[in-house]
Amino acid sequence: MAEPRTNSVSVRASNSTASLDGSKAAHDGQDIRFLTASVVVVIGCGAPVPAGQTELRPAGAARGIWMLGPHDATWLVETYHSCSMNAA
Repeated sequence: MAEPRTNSVSVRASNSTASLDGSKAAHDGQDIRFLTASVVVVIGCGAPVPAGQTELRPAGAARGIWMLGPHDATWLVETYHSCSMNAA
């Protein structure tokens, strides 16, 4: 039973990244909050910038929330969540 799920996941991953070939992710951190000495939350917005373009498209903008924690003298993302900034 694991094989169909694995194939399904790889097909979805391949379909979702094919349209992003050559694109870049652009993010703008708007608020950084130290909840404790070892927990940081970063709130911002961003979107993929398609290949050949230089600016974010408002239609693709998403709000992002990153939670970071310290690991071996550097901060790493523990969890990330995003949602569209545009009403459907």
